[in-house]
Amino acid sequence: MRLQVRDLCVILGSVVVLLFFAIGEDTERHYCTSCGLLRLSEFRTWLGFTGPKSTRYRETEYHRLLRSTGQIECNHQWTAFYWSHHRAHSGERHIPFILQDGGSFEFLLKRLARLEDLDNLFAILQSIDLQDVIDENRRYTYPAFEKLENISGRVEEQEWWKENCHLFEGRLPRNKTMKRTTSP
Repeated sequence: MRLQVRDLCVILGSVVVLLFFAIGEDTERHYCTSCGLLRLSEFRTWLGFTGPKSTRYRETEYHRLLRSTGQIECNHQWTAFYWSHHRAHSGERHIPFILQDGGSFEFLLKRLARLEDLDNLFAILQSIDLQDVIDENRRYTYPAFEKLENISGRVEEQEWWKENCHLFEGRLPRNKTMKRTTSP
């Protein structure tokens, strides 16, 4: 009788371990390469099959700043991403640093939020390449952003723009997936 109870415990233990590894949770993460909006879809898996998905959208500081320039209509261009290479899936790329909360670009977004001219702000945001983890243009624009720290008022801002607009305007092809109206 004792041997049968032991066998039953082994079988039940095996089933519990199998179910533990057979049932899981996962998340599909995407960001829009035009406006910086995040899309997170969570779902359960059972023996490799996915269950129903729950999708939520999350704004990034970049997206909030872009929306502050006026009404934005975006035909989203989604790209799969990962935050940490420890949980990466094939086909995913690292999220651009400009879209990470509290990342190395936080100072840049705070400086840009102080700009009063929304057309200039929109041009600057559109010059940032969301296809790359680190925008290669940063090394050219960094000195301009350093000068932006000490600017106060619309007149100084316009002088700064005249001096630095060549760094931003026309750098990337015009984004055809996004439309902007000037009323915020």
